[in-house]
Amino acid sequence: RLTDFFAGRDSASIQKREEFFARLQDNGHNVAPPTKIIHLHQDYWESQRRIVSSRLLQQVGRSKRIFARKTQSRRIDATTALEFLRQHHLWGGTKAKYYYGLYLPLSSSSSSL
Repeated sequence: RLTDFFAGRDSASIQKREEFFARLQDNGHNVAPPTKIIHLHQDYWESQRRIVSSRLLQQVGRSKRIFARKTQSRRIDATTALEFLRQHHLWGGTKAKYYYGLYLPLSSSSSSL
């Protein structure tokens, strides 16, 4: 499917897309690969560069994907949740009655997954 062709973010998919557009250009077609515009505020870049860099790497397919089905959900305290959100999310945390976290199992032999 065409959407699968453009949606793949792994290195093989990226290479296939680059080869496809190179062949089109070699055959005289004036076609460029699709581009994505990312609007980045300078204050976010300066104050939260680590988070912004991580999000940019994810947008270009250079990050590790962890599927939720491979994790375990656990209730956590507000202090832990708010600290995690402050460290890993641009907008920080918010107050809530309940907080939950997703955890990877400590070993691959976990029977609860």
